[in-house]
Amino acid sequence: MTRDYAIERLNIIINKSGNDGSYKYNISENVWKNYGKNRTYYKIVRKRANSKNITERPFGYIDNDTGEYYAGKNDLTQNYNFDGAKF
Repeated sequence: MTRDYAIERLNIIINKSGNDGSYKYNISENVWKNYGKNRTYYKIVRKRANSKNITERPFGYIDNDTGEYYAGKNDLTQNYNFDGAKF
């Protein structure tokens, strides 16, 4: 899986989550290199407008050496929105 495909899928998940303006969604990428491994971790962060309420959903990582995707608690290849409803 490529970085571009992962970002595209995360944007689809955000768009299917429905937003009436009360939430702001951000995609977080974290590149981690250590112990001979090179990974990029992905998550979506949802912040409620005018509040301190923040919710994060981890979507696993891509091994940058092999290009293989490993799902986390959530899987970006599945058709579920941020709240877990199927689309």
